[in-house]
Amino acid sequence: MDGGRVVAERSWHAAPGHAETLAPLMGRLLADAGWTVQSLDAVAVSIGPGSFTGLRVGLSVVKGLAFAARLAVAPVPTLDALAEVADAQPGELVCPILDARKGELYAALFAASERGRLEKVSDTVLVSAEDLLKRIDRRCRFLGDGVVAYTNLIEETLGHRAVVLPFAHYHPDGGVVAALGAKRLEVDGEEPLGALEPFYVRAAYAELEKATRGPVNRVLRSAR
Repeated sequence: MDGGRVVAERSWHAAPGHAETLAPLMGRLLADAGWTVQSLDAVAVSIGPGSFTGLRVGLSVVKGLAFAARLAVAPVPTLDALAEVADAQPGELVCPILDARKGELYAALFAASERGRLEKVSDTVLVSAEDLLKRIDRRCRFLGDGVVAYTNLIEETLGHRAVVLPFAHYHPDGGVVAALGAKRLEVDGEEPLGALEPFYVRAAYAELEKATRGPVNRVLRSAR
């Protein structure tokens, strides 16, 4: 991105081995733009929630690139970036949802203003679909990979208040992550590389297994 304009963009469906394909893809992206790494001032990265492995791989690659080329890094919450592609109308809610497995979703709520801007009106949470839908009191656009498994439940529960956007057409967008990252750098400045960690929301399985040696109540608090 240069001056608010997306210069080049590439996307692909991640599969096992994406740690090996990400760096070459970034190289082809720079070639598309006619840039080199030295042309860059900063890099934005989707910080989570999401796949634990995917988040670690993405952030590790970004940290290595930023350290080597002395670039600023802007972490962007994944659900914030996803909400931006919902094409929400004023007065609507936007609810990006990601399938967290175990019958739960990563979710957040955004409200579209009269100017079409999105305001985040809830924290990012780990929640069951049923509990999430109880919070929806008006027309709401749902998007993200969570709609694949929960479309029927959403439509049956909310009826005309639900607009379910197909994941094939409404998915994460690299240009949006770049734009939100640029805004964050303008407002908050650069974050130290050492302080950047994935935003998991749910504790990693290894951490939960270790935590089960303590009281159950403490385990639940650490997981959520």
